[in-house]
Amino acid sequence: MGWNRWAALLSVMALSTPACTPDETKEVVNTLPEWTNPPAGQLTLGEGQSLQIPFTVEDADGDSVTTELTVPMGLEVEKDEAAGQLFFHAAYGTPGVVTVEIRVSDGKDPKIYPVDVEVLPLVWLGRTTWMDAEAPEAREHGALALDEPGRLVLFGGSGYTPYGEVFNDGWAFDTTSHAWTGLTAEGQVPEGAGSRRIAHVAQTKEAYLFGGYSETGGTNKELYRMTVGEGSLQFQEVTQTNAPPSRALHALVYDAVAKRLVVFGGFGFKPLNDTWVGTVEGDSVVWTKLVTDVAPSPRYGFFYGLDEERRRLIVWSGAQDTNPINPAQDVWALDLNVEPPVWKLLLDGTAAGTPPGRRNGVGIFDPTGPRLAVFGGTADGATSEPGLWMFDARPGHEHWDQVAREDEPPIRSSAFGVTDGTGKMWMGFGNTAQAAYSDIVELGYSKE
Repeated sequence: MGWNRWAALLSVMALSTPACTPDETKEVVNTLPEWTNPPAGQLTLGEGQSLQIPFTVEDADGDSVTTELTVPMGLEVEKDEAAGQLFFHAAYGTPGVVTVEIRVSDGKDPKIYPVDVEVLPLVWLGRTTWMDAEAPEAREHGALALDEPGRLVLFGGSGYTPYGEVFNDGWAFDTTSHAWTGLTAEGQVPEGAGSRRIAHVAQTKEAYLFGGYSETGGTNKELYRMTVGEGSLQFQEVTQTNAPPSRALHALVYDAVAKRLVVFGGFGFKPLNDTWVGTVEGDSVVWTKLVTDVAPSPRYGFFYGLDEERRRLIVWSGAQDTNPINPAQDVWALDLNVEPPVWKLLLDGTAAGTPPGRRNGVGIFDPTGPRLAVFGGTADGATSEPGLWMFDARPGHEHWDQVAREDEPPIRSSAFGVTDGTGKMWMGFGNTAQAAYSDIVELGYSKE
């Protein structure tokens, strides 16, 4: 073959061989997806409490990202990627440090984020008793509020010497020193009464008092605004238009979003199941009776509380008659997010693990669950029910837990309590057939 033909062939081969560029020979590196706002350290929550943290995942390559959770027993974790949140909830009976693994993947490579969670045990933290003239005497159905961190305010109730005497005295309890200080009642001071239900206006020094029973057993429909001072309680009677009928052992809450009061049920001349909403306009309230297709049965002495975040009034049990009292078993929620508000049955009370129905015990709504704590009360009008129960009020998770803990205080009925909104609760007073109590008991969390 001549030189010219070899040169032409080599030229064709050179042109047909693909040229290799530096970019085409470089290996493509995948960028791992990233949780951009993980917690800086260990999370802490108590048994029965819930916690939410931010959860935003990004992928620099623009790949679609999936998330998987490995959750130890006793802990619930749910993700809401649209809202950018992770929701944690601790069950009862599983204190200690546990680890949740959060696995984010772009379909090529995963990245694992371990999150340590310390679950604190719910415990009875202590009980304060007194036999002091410079402290409130034993009573039932008083109004108890949290004035400020570390101070409880007590007003009214009815006593035992003689039985049924009614009070209009005010007291402050320091939760650190465990000492009582008398408060001077000023202004348009209400007459003594038991079961004046109290609705505290969050982040203020104000609360409303409505209804109650007198020494003769009659009920009233008075509405008062109570303003707490350093050493005094200032009262003003609030003008009412179309006021609800007189009652006691009812529900009263304040819906801060709509600036209105809500009243449900109680006892007048008979058990009631009417629902009223009262719009607050300065020093007056205009009431409207709510007409609903469904509602709880007539009842009084039930356990209740307002879930302010979700705007639901939770109601459980209560007496439906007088003798026998025929306690209800069901749980209801009044949804205040819709107009008009509507009742919804949450649990009918037939499921295993439901506490026995009762009336006149301690019912405290704690927003950190959210949950309704139930202690004491009576199913027959003579004996008090034992045990501490917690109703899980998370929408879609509603159920009961019985929580047995050491150092539980004596069981009783007609006691009352309050929470500070952090998971700590105080309760006290009340009675059994054998004893009347002058005490404050604290329930909360301990790292010891």
